Amino acid sequence: MRRAAPLVAIAAAVASSCHGGTGDLPCAAGVPGYSWPIDPNALTPAPWPAGQPFTQAAHAPWPTVPGSASGVLPSLRLVSIVTAGDPLHDALFSFGDALVGSRWLQSFAPEYGAAASATSVHMDGTAAPSTMSYSDIVAYVRALEPSAPQPTVYLLYLPPGTDAIVGQERNCGCAVIGGAHGDDGQGNAVAYVQRCSTTDDDSVTRVASHEVAESITDTGSGGYAIPQGNPPWLASPWASVQPGGVEIGDLCSSTFVTEGEWTYQRQWSNAAAAAGGDPCVPALPTPYFSVTTDATWVQVAPGASVEVPITGWSTGERSDWYVYALPAEPTDTFSPAVTTARQQPLSAVVYDAINDGVPGTLTVTAAPTAQSGDHTVVQIYSRSVDRVDGVHFWPVGFYVP
Repeated sequence: MRRAAPLVAIAAAVASSCHGGTGDLPCAAGVPGYSWPIDPNALTPAPWPAGQPFTQAAHAPWPTVPGSASGVLPSLRLVSIVTAGDPLHDALFSFGDALVGSRWLQSFAPEYGAAASATSVHMDGTAAPSTMSYSDIVAYVRALEPSAPQPTVYLLYLPPGTDAIVGQERNCGCAVIGGAHGDDGQGNAVAYVQRCSTTDDDSVTRVASHEVAESITDTGSGGYAIPQGNPPWLASPWASVQPGGVEIGDLCSSTFVTEGEWTYQRQWSNAAAAAGGDPCVPALPTPYFSVTTDATWVQVAPGASVEVPITGWSTGERSDWYVYALPAEPTDTFSPAVTTARQQPLSAVVYDAINDGVPGTLTVTAAPTAQSGDHTVVQIYSRSVDRVDGVHFWPVGFYVP
């Protein structure tokens, strides 16, 4: 997820501390969700036609995440910090122990020049306030351990009831992010995970693995990330799928792998992407699926709509999956929608299905009040009902010239 802003910037934007009062900050507005059915099995995706040969549909090339060793931690000491009384206290320490020797870590770390194994340290945290800015979090960690004996990733699990401050807003219910990471100015990474669910314990380890992966591959300057263009439409839309730089975890958000009793988020691999198939690792035994389009950034006039053709593609035979479109950031200026010929109504909602080689259309409408320079990146999501993998996306940018 996103890198935390520099400490100075945060301190200037939010005058708060572990002892300050920030509970009256407004809650951040999240991106509107999609009406995915509570029971996806109620949908009936069509199977791959019996006897029809499979030839993978062509897709536009994946991006390459640039970077250098200067922003990579060559060795790793993972310090998991869990507050006393946290209902997942022991489990989160056990997860840290498993992570440092996992096949998950080995699947991507060497490619970026990071160590494929690490040391796991447990640290009990003190009581946490109801809100914490990133500067608060760094100060909290430094109070527990003023200096690290070797390059360290401090992973703070915020207890239930504690919200991070993002910009000048409270991240209520993980409306904006589930976690973030940055550096402490001493060559170490400091990451945090906010408790987004009281029922989905796996969500904690998914976010934690995301932040650990990005901490070791993009701490300090020169790590692996896709920088945004200025203006954004001068660079790839992949660089703007979230605010700030886009890192290896961001490109594989919502696709997961289970190893032992733990769930990890998969990570981007430039090598796997160059091969043209599933760009995320560890590899899964099931076919990868998504959509593609040759469009990158598309101009749209105020009050007008534009249509972008899309095509489904997968790495093997599989049943239909479902597609929908959401903006990467909250916006009232652009309204996206995806349609295909394979529509299935369910509880007053129409779900659009697609498969390898099947066409569809992304339609984006700009509000009449749109101004020159307004822009957004629309993510076309692909989602399966079989729950074998998570959600995949393909971005297209739109801007008012």
